[in-house]
Amino acid sequence: MRSLSRHLAGLLVATASLSAQFPATSATNAPIANASGDQAVPKLAVTADGGSWIAWFDGSVGGYAVRIQRLDRNGYEQFPHNGLLVSSNPQSTSLVDWDLITDSSGNAVLTFTDTRAGGDLDVYAYRISPSGQFLWGANGIALSNDAHYEANPVVAEMTDGSFVFAWMRSVTGAVARLGVQRLDPSGLPQLGANGIEIFGGTTDDPGFVGIVPSVNGHFILAWIRDITPFSAPRHLWAQRYDSAGTPQWGTAPVQVFNSSALPIAYKPDMIPDGSGGAWLAWHVSVGSFYQSRVQRLDAAGAEVFAHNGVEISLEPNRSDFNPSIVPLAGTGDVIVFYNKRDAGQAQWGIGGQRVTATGSLAWGTNGIEYVPFDSTVEEVPRGVATSNGAMCFVEQGVPGQNAGVNGLVGFRVDGAGTPLWTPTVLTVAATPSGKDKLRVAPVPGDGAVLVWNDSRTDINDVYAQSVRGDGGLGPLPASFTAYGCGLNPSNSLTLVGGAPSIGGGFSLAVVDPTASFAPGASTFLALAALPPVGFPCGIPLGNTGMAPGTTGELLVDLGTLLVPLIGGSPYGTTPSTFGLTVPALPWLVGIDVFSQAAVIDAAGRVGLTQGGVIHIGP
Repeated sequence: MRSLSRHLAGLLVATASLSAQFPATSATNAPIANASGDQAVPKLAVTADGGSWIAWFDGSVGGYAVRIQRLDRNGYEQFPHNGLLVSSNPQSTSLVDWDLITDSSGNAVLTFTDTRAGGDLDVYAYRISPSGQFLWGANGIALSNDAHYEANPVVAEMTDGSFVFAWMRSVTGAVARLGVQRLDPSGLPQLGANGIEIFGGTTDDPGFVGIVPSVNGHFILAWIRDITPFSAPRHLWAQRYDSAGTPQWGTAPVQVFNSSALPIAYKPDMIPDGSGGAWLAWHVSVGSFYQSRVQRLDAAGAEVFAHNGVEISLEPNRSDFNPSIVPLAGTGDVIVFYNKRDAGQAQWGIGGQRVTATGSLAWGTNGIEYVPFDSTVEEVPRGVATSNGAMCFVEQGVPGQNAGVNGLVGFRVDGAGTPLWTPTVLTVAATPSGKDKLRVAPVPGDGAVLVWNDSRTDINDVYAQSVRGDGGLGPLPASFTAYGCGLNPSNSLTLVGGAPSIGGGFSLAVVDPTASFAPGASTFLALAALPPVGFPCGIPLGNTGMAPGTTGELLVDLGTLLVPLIGGSPYGTTPSTFGLTVPALPWLVGIDVFSQAAVIDAAGRVGLTQGGVIHIGP
């Protein structure tokens, strides 16, 4: 530490200017797109290393352009603030839904509509690398180019690395149908120049399509089978298709729900089941109330539960809306969060239920109430998986404010339904304002990233916030790993042959099973017991050219340091100050740590997210 003390004061100012974009306070949050005018309909997808892609429609310059931003796991913007321009092609004055995913290589894949080829909406696809390269060309790939109105495209990556897109196509004077196209990784269409069309019956008007991958490059579509005229019943259908678009569950789709009409302009929730099938969830009106139901289709298209699905809560005098499905890791079960209301929709709350792989209700017939049922408004819940349960986030009305002026709250539960945070419900975004289009995604290490439309400064901006597994806000810890080393593969420090191999802004995680740690204490941890040269694992990512015997300094995020926990609560502890030294590695003189936040993994080890200075020299 002596070699660093003379450098630390001067470097703290520089470090503050590079502070992580994700703030540690719910009053601030992170403005991702806050140009003048309307930044609308944001989308979110996360990468394997915990980074995020965020995209939106930008109305700051007249009309709507599409922009995208990439954040690292701590929230640093990788492109200029207010994002990278994807498309400035003309848009309709009203926006329809669209989609964004992260592919298996960490690229962003977007699909949206615009009017570049005429007054009708056509569908386009873009693939953008982490460095901002347009992998499918500056103008993307045209998935449709016709005179029909097309809307609400979705995309999923298949097990063979291809991408399947689906959307609604409305044809004047004829029934609607679904359009489908498959692109190989280079962007070459695989289903002909114009894709294929999927029809219903002679009076069907299908829409609100969802997609998940199945096995062998196959895909499953689910859609609302709307029947002409407008007031006729709407049912939920699904079908699996092979890579050529051939139906696999017989010539007719599976009728998942057909006992009554689903709501107008409603899209059910859909996730893969991990075995080539799919989970589906929806709500439906039954008399004066609404029920939420789930169904699982196996890879062969068989309904695992009774036809028309399992009702997730039998609580009397309650409506259950907007079920959000979350897979429960390692079980084959799902956790479902839902919005509870009374018959007059004047009281609200958020409930949860665990539905087993056989369709039983593991948390009782009434589920568990997490956000109290009262006069405070709660909107659509958004659930995400953790290693041992799930998190849920929701817009919530602010007392004393007008309707539509909300904050954001969240909670975490384990597989038994037990809340893991104290208090149970935490505030994620406290500044009262319009909040809409909430999107949530899980990140490694039991964290989550949230993105939403926010009107705290003008009509609509895009804000984001990270939430750690312990319920704290701010930079996310690195993933927990076993003894030896723990490295963020895309951005890390690796010790090779006694010399450092460094990627800028790296994360370093070290475990010493012999050390002790007392929450709240000020502790110095010596790691002299580690091997004298290198760690037992790691991925070299290039060298700064800093050879042993030379001197240099780096501002770094030290990521997560894991040490055994003695005492403390199951999911949180008081942060403490740490220092490291590795005397057996002479070129690594020391590390000073000046900030951190704590989180504990399932093995009872505490992780400290830290910032600091490393001095490399003789």
